[in-house]
Amino acid sequence: MLELEELSEKLNEFHHNEFAWQHLAGDYGLLLHGLEDGVERGDPSPLERCWELFSEIGPDQIARYYKQDPNRHVNVERLYRNARGLIKTAQIAAEAKQAASHPNCTNICERLVVLTKEASSLLGRRGQGGEVELGKNYNNAIELVNSIYDALSSQGWGTQWARFWTLYWLKGFRPLRSLQIPLVGCYRRKGFLAYLHLHLLNEEGGELIEDPEIALRPLGDELLKALLQAWSWTEQGVWWKITAPDKEGIPASLPLDGASLGGAATVGFLLLRDGRPYDRRCVIIARVNRNGNLKKVAHEREKVEAARQHGLKRIIVSKDAGVREDDSQEVEVIGVSNVSEALDHASMLVVRLSEYYTSIIDWPSRKETLPPYLGGRDLARLYVEPNVKEEAESPSSSPMKPVAWREEFQRLKEDDQSKFVVIIGPPGQGKSLLAQMTARELAQQGWNELREGARIDQLPLPIIIPLRQLLNLLRGSPRPRSGETLRRHLRTVLREILECDDTDVLLDYLARHVHEERVWLFLDAAEVEEDQGIWDAFKDWSCHIIITLRPYGYKELPSDAIKYTLAPFSLRQMKSFLYKWWKGFPGGESQIQRIWNLLRDSPSIQQICENPFLLTLLNWVLEQSNVPHLITRTLLYERMILDLLGFLPNGAGRDERRAIELLPMLSHIAWECFQNSGLQPIPLKGLRRLIAESEDRPIPCDPTRGERIPIDTLGNLSSCQQADLLIQELESKRVLVPVTGQPLAYAFPHSSFFEYLAAHHLAENSKQLDIVWQHWLDSNWGNIFPFLVGSQSDPAPILRKLVALIQEEQHPLHRQQLASILQDCILECQRPLEEDSLRRGVFDALLALVDSAQKRLGEREWRALGNPREVARLLVSVERHYGSEAHASSIREILGDLGQHRGRVSLEFVERLTDALRSPAAPVRWAALWGLVSLRGEQAESLVKDRLLNDESPIVRAQAARALVKVQLDKQNVFCLLKDLLKDRDAYVRGGVASALGRLGDPEAIPLLEPYASPHKEPNPFVRSAAMWALQNLASRATLAEKSQLRRVFLEGLSETWDPIVTSAINGLVNINCVDAWKELARMLLESESPAVRKTVAWALGQLKVPEAVPSLIKSLKDENIDVLTKSLEAILRCDAFDAALSQLKELLGKSDASLKFHLFRVLWNMSESALR
Repeated sequence: MLELEELSEKLNEFHHNEFAWQHLAGDYGLLLHGLEDGVERGDPSPLERCWELFSEIGPDQIARYYKQDPNRHVNVERLYRNARGLIKTAQIAAEAKQAASHPNCTNICERLVVLTKEASSLLGRRGQGGEVELGKNYNNAIELVNSIYDALSSQGWGTQWARFWTLYWLKGFRPLRSLQIPLVGCYRRKGFLAYLHLHLLNEEGGELIEDPEIALRPLGDELLKALLQAWSWTEQGVWWKITAPDKEGIPASLPLDGASLGGAATVGFLLLRDGRPYDRRCVIIARVNRNGNLKKVAHEREKVEAARQHGLKRIIVSKDAGVREDDSQEVEVIGVSNVSEALDHASMLVVRLSEYYTSIIDWPSRKETLPPYLGGRDLARLYVEPNVKEEAESPSSSPMKPVAWREEFQRLKEDDQSKFVVIIGPPGQGKSLLAQMTARELAQQGWNELREGARIDQLPLPIIIPLRQLLNLLRGSPRPRSGETLRRHLRTVLREILECDDTDVLLDYLARHVHEERVWLFLDAAEVEEDQGIWDAFKDWSCHIIITLRPYGYKELPSDAIKYTLAPFSLRQMKSFLYKWWKGFPGGESQIQRIWNLLRDSPSIQQICENPFLLTLLNWVLEQSNVPHLITRTLLYERMILDLLGFLPNGAGRDERRAIELLPMLSHIAWECFQNSGLQPIPLKGLRRLIAESEDRPIPCDPTRGERIPIDTLGNLSSCQQADLLIQELESKRVLVPVTGQPLAYAFPHSSFFEYLAAHHLAENSKQLDIVWQHWLDSNWGNIFPFLVGSQSDPAPILRKLVALIQEEQHPLHRQQLASILQDCILECQRPLEEDSLRRGVFDALLALVDSAQKRLGEREWRALGNPREVARLLVSVERHYGSEAHASSIREILGDLGQHRGRVSLEFVERLTDALRSPAAPVRWAALWGLVSLRGEQAESLVKDRLLNDESPIVRAQAARALVKVQLDKQNVFCLLKDLLKDRDAYVRGGVASALGRLGDPEAIPLLEPYASPHKEPNPFVRSAAMWALQNLASRATLAEKSQLRRVFLEGLSETWDPIVTSAINGLVNINCVDAWKELARMLLESESPAVRKTVAWALGQLKVPEAVPSLIKSLKDENIDVLTKSLEAILRCDAFDAALSQLKELLGKSDASLKFHLFRVLWNMSESALR
């Protein structure tokens, strides 16, 4: 039987049998399916019959059905109205389909108007009378129905419910957006899962419309009241229904009632209004009162259990609920007070937090912010963990040793008292990147925990804020600053810098919880001129606050702040950076070796590379050209800025002439802005004016082609238009970058660019130098002096002025600041100072800096003084400078050079060296030893022996052993003394003595040293390395029997894991001409992971001239390391196997790597020269 006919029969039966309602509205849903069948046929007559039959039935007939079960509390009036409304709107839909198929049938259209008025009266409200004028032609039934309802709506009829039900039958229902919200109910004391479906019909005010699929479901008054109350928060046109999965076993005839859906419904309506998604893993089990507070509901435990069984992860309950998270360990139970808090957890906060964490993780690697000198490299991958030094609590305290920041940060996380942390470092030392990478680590931790379902209120929250933007906002608000004022401004700044969509939920959450202990607030700044009372506003908060600043870039900090200073890069950190920079680049290993040689041999390069930013620039410059052995920071910046200014738009090379044209204008801009507003961003309006008025303004270039604009075209451009083109060019070359949050302002990519350019302008306009001397106390102006000295052909006047200021200054901190400036200026001098009085004045000032600030003075500074005799005076202060091995090392290197000046060394200097050997500071004694080495003589030998035997420091004793070999007058006596010390308990001493015996050159030491080269007898690798080195030095002087024994020692050394031991063993095999070891060496050439070992093996095979090893040497021509490759080629040529390697050599020369070709041709040339000789 067809559903429509069955419906008519069941409606007729309903007169006499109230249980027929079960077929009409229950699980079978005959009324809904029958009406749908009638509309599909497009014949209104059967539907008219259904209407007549149902009109004869009153609501009492339905009520009698539900009265059979006294536990069912059902709103019968709603069911009666909905049933009539469904039939009436189905009639309208069928009539409309018929009218659309007969466009000229006016009778049908008139009947449609009557039916729509009846439906609107039934489901909405009556309007005013009046004729409804319809057009003559309609393309379809939906267009016809909408036109009638539009006409009635204009007359005041309440048509929305009737309209959308009619469109439902016509399949014309199209919501703006939808949400599906999980609900949890309880039936027979067992929880079940259901879903509330919400569809937004329009943005303006409207009605709460039931979906026809739930229109005949029995619902209680409490549920309907809770739903209406929830809807009243928005009062938009919303279509809704509640469904339960079939597996829940909830019959469609079961009445749903209760107010427990109030919390979920309220949150759902608010999210639907705002277009925000809902986290389907979250369920709300609470009702809502009229004030928006959440209240507990019945059967909470059963409902929580149902949520757990269905895989929901978060359950929101009221704070007064009887259920706690202990009741279910697999879900997070969150107690909240009101709707606003519930929104945070249910409104996709999890998704937004995940996006936020991802943005923090990606922050250092954002390509749009990466400068061109990185060459497309990822900044996060280049990052090298810095070391920090905690500032001593008082000047009299011992200086803290540098520690890895990661270790210190871990300690800070465990220390509840570390609220304020200040990280101080000069420009380019990596303060901002350290903050970003630390926040990145916290974000990665939070992202991982969030993915694993951790509690939201326990996730770490890193927040990075440019402190300058926050202070600018606070400048306009009244004092004292309140926590709420701070939250509001933090929210404003975060909105400007975050790049994820729909951030309101996230911003509200971060602002509300920013005070909590799990929050790490990073305030990134160069300087804080005026704190705007911000520290007082933070005093009641529990969050951790990390502030990054320049030295002297602040006036006042919180009294309880822990201050750290970024330590200069160590050689180990420099090498780590080099490997990261060149990893994956053709010829990368050879470039690493090239730069490493520069670092090792040039103190000035080392000094530059202690700054990560300058180390980056050095690598970038070296990619393009060679640099002098001694290069100053000023010259490095000059090269770098000229390269940037010369960039061509298509990236194809550089235009040096264009760079020289732009530099004067850019320097003038930097100077004008610097002297007026410091390092502040340059407003676009002011920048345009400066360029337009500049006498140094070059001809602009076409922004697409990079070619200068023709003169005839230039005449048509105003000065402001030319300025705009030049700004566009500078921005494309990344010399000027737009400021975050300030679209109408620009800044240089690093503050030191600003300072160099301002100094460059001053060097060209010396008449303006007087302005600089008025501001030397300002830390920003102090940074200009070194660049100014480096740009001057004669820096003596500036240095003389600085020395005079130091001598006149009474304030100790100001004197120290001036001395620091002087130290930086000395590094920029191109040649030693010639004027004796100036040199002595500079020396005294730097010596005072060592005494007061305990800063390292490198070899570069002392060499700039130009007279080795001045070093004698250094030892007067070095007694008071305990613990600085780096300082002592620099002194040792200088003292070692005194040998060439022995004739000019005074007796007073010798006495001071002797006194220094009794210093309590081991580095000082060590430095004094090497001063004595340069002097030689009996007195020096006696003093060195005394340190070797009696010094309390093993390191000093080890160095004394090496020094003794240099000063010895009686070789046999020294040998006897050293051989006894090989048995010393301290490994440093044994290693130093073993090395000294190797330098002494007496072959009698061979049997003494052999046990110390074996891992079976000597556990310390340092000692084994020294012994193996000594043995390879002595091997060529060994007897035949000793050589046989050494062969065993060296072959055993090949299996060591420490490269210095292995390479010494390989050298030893060459020195005893052990040809039969070639198989093991050939295997190591191809299998060793160490480039140093492979290189030494290749050299050794060439020295041994083993023809059988040639195939292995040819294979090693494919080695990625350029040094291994060239040594292998040398070995092949030494073995007279050039023809065998010819095809491989042709393949190598056919590659496009210019560096590789250079090295290959150099080997071939050197070997041919050797053959000719």
